[in-house]
Amino acid sequence: MTRGQRLLLGVGVVLAATVYWMRLDAAAGLFKDDGWYIVLGKALAGGRGMTLINFPVEGAVYHYPPVFPAMLAGVFALFPDFPENLRLLKAISGVAMGVAGWLTYRLVSPWEIPRSVAVLIGFGVALAPSWVFLATSSVMAECVFLALMLATLVLADRQQRGAKWVVLLALLASLTYLTRSAGVALIIAVALWMAKERRWRDVTVFAVATAMFGTPWLLYKSKVLAQAPSELQAKLPGGYREQFWQRAAGADRPAEISARELPLRVWQNTAAVVGADAGALLLPVVFRPESESGEEVVELTTAVFVPRDFIGWGPGSMGNSWGTKLISLLASLAMVAGFVTVARKKMRLAEILTLVFLGTIIVWPGPTFRYLLPLTPLLLYYFTIGVKELLSSLEYEPDCWTFGRGALLCVLALYAYDHYGYIQAKRLPVTEAGHPAWRRKFDAAKGGAEWIKANTSPLEVVAGDNVPLTYLYAGRMTEKCSPAVCAQQGVRYYLRLQEGFDFAPEHVRYQSPQDSRVQVAELPRR
Repeated sequence: MTRGQRLLLGVGVVLAATVYWMRLDAAAGLFKDDGWYIVLGKALAGGRGMTLINFPVEGAVYHYPPVFPAMLAGVFALFPDFPENLRLLKAISGVAMGVAGWLTYRLVSPWEIPRSVAVLIGFGVALAPSWVFLATSSVMAECVFLALMLATLVLADRQQRGAKWVVLLALLASLTYLTRSAGVALIIAVALWMAKERRWRDVTVFAVATAMFGTPWLLYKSKVLAQAPSELQAKLPGGYREQFWQRAAGADRPAEISARELPLRVWQNTAAVVGADAGALLLPVVFRPESESGEEVVELTTAVFVPRDFIGWGPGSMGNSWGTKLISLLASLAMVAGFVTVARKKMRLAEILTLVFLGTIIVWPGPTFRYLLPLTPLLLYYFTIGVKELLSSLEYEPDCWTFGRGALLCVLALYAYDHYGYIQAKRLPVTEAGHPAWRRKFDAAKGGAEWIKANTSPLEVVAGDNVPLTYLYAGRMTEKCSPAVCAQQGVRYYLRLQEGFDFAPEHVRYQSPQDSRVQVAELPRR
């Protein structure tokens, strides 16, 4: 790498870090999942294990693996006050994304592509709006999961031999699984890859090592679940086996399906990946305004080319037009072309992982885009190869890689435009329509929680439709129940963040000026 290239690389790193810094905000808990992560991190730091400390009755367990809560616990141990420590909690994801960009470069650079293309793919991963959104506007485990998955792929790609190498590979794969349960796809893919290479001894060592690393957590989880209060535990989402047979995994009132209905789920999820997700990953600014940058993670449609929404997550506000569907189909075509081109030469671990990961996505009853995101490094690589192969088949000369570079530069330019627009929207007053919707939602939710904190006794038990956020920002013990059930149990205050039920006007004690849906109601005594 020449001095000029190193200088450009350094400038790119500084600009990427600047994007993260300027997009960093105070939002946390709107996913609900990230709120639970913070609660678990706080519990671990306080020596109370992987249990939910927001309920009056102790011992409830959530189904998340322990690595990410343990990382948050490290921050809480040194800086226990929330939300004053929120920037440090988010710094974990920010650092993980920097590592992920570098590991992406390390992964793809040996794969017979120009170094400049590998650098662009690395920056593409680090600057993808969805990933920047997850790192700066939430406290989710995805960024750490991505970094660990890439570290596993890089180590495997070295093709080393010996038990120590296999054990280290098993450790990284196990840590990935213990960060997000979706990491089981990585463990399966590594085992299949070793079997394909006929490295039977390595398969055995890998299986034994992953069992050793993963079993303690499974035993601990079984123990705390057995001790958890059954009535309270029943209010929380069940395990992944239970969620698999739900129409919408983790929903408050999930309906169950039969095996005969699984093909409908597979078809809807496949159509969503091809007809919405691929395009939203590459060209998200086409799917929504810049003020909603990154919100495709939660707002992208799950119903594409289907007569009805079988899963039940709703059509979403993004990706419903025929224009975006066409863009996504073309992006999918390029990715598939690139994958086939690479796989015909050699099926590496990356290709096996892609197939296994996609298999888990299309059978799972949830929004596909968020689950597809960890494949971003590989999908950008296949997209680049696909564009190169498709256009070079038209016999353009002389340098076919010009097309791949050009496609990546266009993607990065649109990412930069998206970030610039979001940063400008962030500076607008919250009352203006162009202000980021996610920030407005959070400010409204936080305002309701702070009203509870200022107007209720510290011993008050409250409820809401986002239990972890209510606990974290109101500083009160919480119950998980509907308003009617809460009233029967003697809960006085309920924080509503979204539509779904209405309170009588005489019971509303607070209504957000930013979002009229956000209300605090004093429940009638029964």
